[in-house]
Amino acid sequence: MRPNHMQANTTKIPENAIAVIGMDCRFPKANSTEEYWDNLVKGKECITFLSDDELRRAGVSEETIHNPNYVKAAGLIDGADLFDAGFFGYTPTEAMHMDPQQCLFLEACWHALEDAGYNPYTYPGAVAVFGGTRLSTYYVNFMAADLAEYGTARFMQSHIGTDRDHLCTRISYKLNLRGPAFTVQCACSTSLVALHLGCQGLLNGECDMAIAGASGIDIPQEHGHFYQEGMIFAPDGHCRPYDAAAEGIVSGNGVGAVLLKRLEDAIEDRDSIHAVILGTAINNDGSSKVAYSAPSFEGQSEVIAEALGVSGVDPASIAYVEGHGTGTYLGDPLEVEALNRIYSLNNPKKQYCALGSVKSNVGHLEVVAGVASFIKAVMTLRKGRIAPTCHYKTPNPRIHFEETPFFVNNTAIDWPADMTPRRAAVSSFGVGGTNAHVILQEAPVRGDSVKAGAAANRLLVLSARGEKPLRELAESYCAFLDSAGDSLDLTDMCNTTQEGRAHHATRLAVTAENRAGFRAKLGEILEKKAWRTSQPGDGEKTVFLFTGQGAQRTGMGKELYAVQPVFRRELDRCAALFDPLLEKPLLDVMWKKEYGELLDNTAYTQPALFSIEYALAKMWEALGVKPMAACGHSIGEYVAACIGGVFSLEDAVKLVAARGRLIATLPAGGGMSALLAGEEEAMKLLEAAGRPDRVGIAAFNGSFQTVFTGPLEGLARVEAKAGEMGLTIKSLHVSHAFHSDLMEPILDEFAKAADAVTYQDPSIVIVSNVTGRSAQPGEISNAGYWVRHLRSTVRFLDGIHTLDALDPKAWLEVGPSGILTALCRREQNAASTASSTVHTASLHAREPEWQQVQAALGDLYTAGCQIDWNAFAEDQRWGRIHLPLYPFQGTKHFVDDSFSGVATKKAPVAASPASLWEGLCGSAAAESGESPDRPDSASYAGQAEMVEKLCAGYSSEALTKLGAFADGKFRTPGEIAAAIHLPAGLDQLLTRLLGDLVENGLLKRDGKGRYGSPASPDLTIRSVVDTLVARQNATNQSK
Repeated sequence: MRPNHMQANTTKIPENAIAVIGMDCRFPKANSTEEYWDNLVKGKECITFLSDDELRRAGVSEETIHNPNYVKAAGLIDGADLFDAGFFGYTPTEAMHMDPQQCLFLEACWHALEDAGYNPYTYPGAVAVFGGTRLSTYYVNFMAADLAEYGTARFMQSHIGTDRDHLCTRISYKLNLRGPAFTVQCACSTSLVALHLGCQGLLNGECDMAIAGASGIDIPQEHGHFYQEGMIFAPDGHCRPYDAAAEGIVSGNGVGAVLLKRLEDAIEDRDSIHAVILGTAINNDGSSKVAYSAPSFEGQSEVIAEALGVSGVDPASIAYVEGHGTGTYLGDPLEVEALNRIYSLNNPKKQYCALGSVKSNVGHLEVVAGVASFIKAVMTLRKGRIAPTCHYKTPNPRIHFEETPFFVNNTAIDWPADMTPRRAAVSSFGVGGTNAHVILQEAPVRGDSVKAGAAANRLLVLSARGEKPLRELAESYCAFLDSAGDSLDLTDMCNTTQEGRAHHATRLAVTAENRAGFRAKLGEILEKKAWRTSQPGDGEKTVFLFTGQGAQRTGMGKELYAVQPVFRRELDRCAALFDPLLEKPLLDVMWKKEYGELLDNTAYTQPALFSIEYALAKMWEALGVKPMAACGHSIGEYVAACIGGVFSLEDAVKLVAARGRLIATLPAGGGMSALLAGEEEAMKLLEAAGRPDRVGIAAFNGSFQTVFTGPLEGLARVEAKAGEMGLTIKSLHVSHAFHSDLMEPILDEFAKAADAVTYQDPSIVIVSNVTGRSAQPGEISNAGYWVRHLRSTVRFLDGIHTLDALDPKAWLEVGPSGILTALCRREQNAASTASSTVHTASLHAREPEWQQVQAALGDLYTAGCQIDWNAFAEDQRWGRIHLPLYPFQGTKHFVDDSFSGVATKKAPVAASPASLWEGLCGSAAAESGESPDRPDSASYAGQAEMVEKLCAGYSSEALTKLGAFADGKFRTPGEIAAAIHLPAGLDQLLTRLLGDLVENGLLKRDGKGRYGSPASPDLTIRSVVDTLVARQNATNQSK
């Protein structure tokens, strides 16, 4: 890192500093950073002492178990053999070929990103990955015989899944990370060197964020070590850094990853920062030591001095050093001597700086040791406590702590009150001489999002790949809310669940105004299991309902205008187009109380409703909610048509303004009445009232609501007769008899305005008010339709039925009220078809607008809509906080007996098509315990090959039938995905499938990476499958 020249104890943002914004770890007896810290601060040793039976199950020989020099101790992590393969798109077979070190590092990197509040699939910047791993004992112990198949597909799969070279590039591939990615290997200092490289990559502009860490897991974990005098392993399984009784290390397993970002960027992006890296340095001892594996006083001194120089801080301001501390009699004194040489320069202070080593807790994690020490130091700065070093009683007699700045604490102590800002350092030294030293400082304080000028975000969303993980995730949030104080920034919490998480099919959403409200609602959802699971494509099945006249109210849209930028832009755009056509500015009429009566004048009502609904629709589209169909009620159909591309916004404004102005010129004397009854009873009532002149039906709104329209005297007769018949009817407060023949005097003039408009057929399904059916080509894209629309009955109930037949998953009312939402829900409840659908409204008259938009957004989210959370956060200063992480559902995917055939060098026997069914069924029966016979590994290999051929052949045929190669042209994977309407998120799977088809000779790939010229699948294979299907059908029929 380059020097930042920051002076000690200043509050200025350090130049060239790096923020630590995300962390995750799996260390002995700790599955999270908080569990890890809890163990450390309690001084807990996390080494497992293994029983003889545990060792036997791991394959340790009896001779070794009973050897008196065999120490049965190691640091074990939970679930080392478990991996959530499906979460990352791996099949069980693919996962079987992967080293658990790589599997768990993938999970740790995902969690580090989540901890920081970033979704890798939507983050626009470049993310680098630097990490290392041990020799793959999984490969050595279970798969090494696979070398007999060198060059085969399975060998390559095993090699890529276990070799160190592919550790970091696998992360980049799976998480779509575009920054540098390469494996680091320098023994014990690997992960701290990886962190240094991450810092350098950020400062050099090679990436915007960087993941650094390592994974070190022996498979099996359950093994001890041999004690040999003069070697580095302890005779009793305890590591005692800096103590007189120190005799060496005990090995441990672990995985750790941290996410880094330039400090100025992290502050600008309102990230939650764990700590700040002020400086890093790495070097190598060269030959200035007694042996290759020995430490070097010169090498360690120089790297410490360089890191301090880069950081620009006074060593006297550092209150804690997390040392390398292996607990070796000679290594510890040399390390303290090197530290003292640099930290004592121009610094007379003695024993003010605590020195510790996490190896006393978890053992030596080898390549993971550096990141384990680093995370401990970060937690120390965050918590303001210094954890004890286990087993420390008497200092190593070769270390004279009283002459140094250092002391070792064996109980937890508070951070010195006079040592601020808090600063710490970390050392990691590798066998072979590569050394690393890092200088850290506590994170800067971040202010509240709302106080920073952001709108309150009160929508919490959670999702998972199934009900079980979602329940676990929701329970972890309940625990988080229970433990969080009132200072919890709810806006940042909600934003983190939106922008900072990937979104899966099983979902829930909660809106509340305070922490207790969120906790109560989450608890209620858990009790009622009130979550939803969407299917692929559900997010594209939303219908828009545009509200009609009568929903207008003074102030509508004003609150939303202040906080939502897309709504504001589009409403301003509409107002700018309408204002030259109106006497008063439209927004003044909509929002100022003195214009309340004017807002009810249809000359202003219709422009106001059109504008607010158009702006709402554009807002929803910007948020990723796009309609598959739309239906508007009366004036609302103009918005539906405009959104659907029937006419431009400019033409729509002219047409709506003309409609409202012309209706306003009609004489008074007309009205409307709402009857709480359906069409049949309404017609009977009309007959019973003697069919008053010019009284008709304005709208069939539902099975329980019909609206009459016409002259007031005629409506009075209808209302009187309704009373006699025991029907409920109510006069509506309207200015005119809309959708009646009282509109006829203005039809010719309106037709002139309609003739001046340019029309196109709609780009989405538009349900016509006039027919109640989906508009056909040419039906609504002409002036005549809109003239008829002005006069005709609104057949909204028929429109509901038409939309319902499209099987929408969400009904969204786009307007200032929830009138249509209630109508649709009532109709569907009556028909018992509403259980699997969501009904929601953009705004409600009695609800705060921003709050209601968030509630509607939550409803749409649970219906499967793919929300653009970055767009939702536009112009806001929302931040991110550390929240509960995804609960992976680990499953064991270790190699099976198919590898034993290779180990014994038996030649695989190819399966014939005729024996395929019997072999597979026999294998399944054996697995279920129905048969003692199990196919040998050779026949298994042949059967697996035949299954691959079957799958490849029928995948090729399926792609062909779906139209992937309809025109005979070669196409890119993206073009093929579009041709077959591939659901979002499956692009990588398609690319892999295409590659498999090429390997099987069923598809060709040209030099530009395009695919085409599909071959027909083997007819023999086809006949086998046909036979299997016939057998299955016969079996089903006999049951």
